[in-house]
Amino acid sequence: MKMYEYFSDPPRFWDNFSVVNPKTNVRSRMEWTKLIKACTAYRVDIDRRDYECARSEFQGTAFKNVFIYRKGSTTLVLQKRQAIAKKYREIKHCPLPWDED
Repeated sequence: MKMYEYFSDPPRFWDNFSVVNPKTNVRSRMEWTKLIKACTAYRVDIDRRDYECARSEFQGTAFKNVFIYRKGSTTLVLQKRQAIAKKYREIKHCPLPWDED
């Protein structure tokens, strides 16, 4: 799981991805399905933040010149938020574990 690699150590990961039982006040790890959904939501939030940074930092033609890809002989502008966030982190030299996918 790439999200696990994002955190510096296991306790920080589990601080973010555990739940507290309201009756007993005991903290426990999330069930697998809930963990996957929570990790996906966390990743989407990070990608959204980096996408917004890319949009504000590279405006107008600068964006269209930097956030591009080639499809055959055609050059196209990236449209997907996740792809733009990944390219932004590549430019800033701060890739995240899931950027290797």
